Amino acid sequence: MKPKSKTPRISQKSTEQKLNQKLGNTQFTLPKIEELQKEYDDHHRGKDKELTKEEFQEIMKNLVHKSGFTGIGAREAFLYIFGVPLTAVLVKQRLMPQALANEFFIPGVTSLTVFTLAALNKI
Repeated sequence: MKPKSKTPRISQKSTEQKLNQKLGNTQFTLPKIEELQKEYDDHHRGKDKELTKEEFQEIMKNLVHKSGFTGIGAREAFLYIFGVPLTAVLVKQRLMPQALANEFFIPGVTSLTVFTLAALNKI
């Protein structure tokens, strides 16, 4: 009888991933271990030294481009988070520019938008 491996088998796509993809929900895609190792090997100079801040930033920049979001939900969330406050500011500036300072109005509308998205399970 073969001994059981201590590392779990990872399927191609989990049930949650398939369900989120079907519903168009937001998913964060993470790079594979091989991609992490390749980026580290490509950018880390001086193998006996610690990773520098600049090397780390370059690695992260490349990995962010390779990973990212999937699903319509991410695009919707960004549209709401940036679009609603921008629209509210434009309307406020047109109708009542002196009623409330922008330093309070913009963060308030943005917070309300994020709170609403969270309450609706969009983010």
